[in-house]
Amino acid sequence: RWHGGRGSGHGGHGARAVSASIHPTAIVDPSATLGQEVSIGPGAIVGPQCTLGDGVVLGPRAVLERNVRLAEGVRIG
Repeated sequence: RWHGGRGSGHGGHGARAVSASIHPTAIVDPSATLGQEVSIGPGAIVGPQCTLGDGVVLGPRAVLERNVRLAEGVRIG
């Protein structure tokens, strides 16, 4: 089950950096792992088992499906 907005993923296997910024309309699977200073924009979707490195920026409505790995500093959208 996917959850949206800040604080999603409680009880899942993924990790959330304290400094991650997740828009309230974004959907982040609980198994996703987010690095430091990640920014996830409005309507963006991060699927199961995704890993976002430090400083990754996902713009509005960006979609990452299962098992996507983004290196540090990648910007999409």
